[in-house]
Amino acid sequence: MILILPATFILLFSFFNQKDNQRISIINSYLILSFQIFFITEFLSFFNYLKGNAVFFSHLFLAVLYYYFLPKLKFPKIHFLSLNIVDKTLMIAIIFIAIITLFIGGMSPPNNWDSMTYHLSRIQYWIQNSGVYFFDTNNFRQNLYSPFSEFFILHTQILSNTDIFANLVQWFCFIINMIAVSLICKELQLNKTLQMLSSFFICSMPIVVLQSSNTKNDLVLSTFVLLFYYYQLAGITSHSKSNIFFSGLALGLGVLTKGT
Repeated sequence: MILILPATFILLFSFFNQKDNQRISIINSYLILSFQIFFITEFLSFFNYLKGNAVFFSHLFLAVLYYYFLPKLKFPKIHFLSLNIVDKTLMIAIIFIAIITLFIGGMSPPNNWDSMTYHLSRIQYWIQNSGVYFFDTNNFRQNLYSPFSEFFILHTQILSNTDIFANLVQWFCFIINMIAVSLICKELQLNKTLQMLSSFFICSMPIVVLQSSNTKNDLVLSTFVLLFYYYQLAGITSHSKSNIFFSGLALGLGVLTKGT
């Protein structure tokens, strides 16, 4: 059932890629999928029915809806051969770091202090209660801190009945962060090599490498902050209503991720 999440993301990407470039399509799809996770979580919680089958069929219904309005299915592509030698080197380094962190995140169970004391423990209460409600606990962070990152992990756990995919939420945001930074550089009129270099700087930061394979929420938050900044920059040159919509969505989801 966990495959419904990447399948939905690909459908959203295909929808946006009809008129936008690949990078913009990816970040738009990520924001819509994030809002979808938030909406399904709150909607099912209202009926005390936040359970595996209900979550799966909710995502499936929306995926079928996206497919209905989709003229052509497309997948993200990297035009590696068209890059110059510097860009190829940077791309290889980025892919290498991404694969290593993906392997670590997929093979290593969550084990840092924050994850064990409130990021993951609050999710077990939500699953037990079939909804995201306040509950009795001696750790106030489980009730008071912003919950969106855990909403995302909650869906991976409910759909897979395991926590093996929990680290991949931050890893996915790690990829979106690099794309967002490169798009910001593009808006600042930097060339393709400098855009690639900015992505490399992001993925080579020690704290980013560490956080990309755990269940904290800092990379999730930074993704929404960067996306908000990008859409605000894009709105200066293009007065598109979609830029206003997506910037507001990114800001709202950012506050829902980590208000502090």
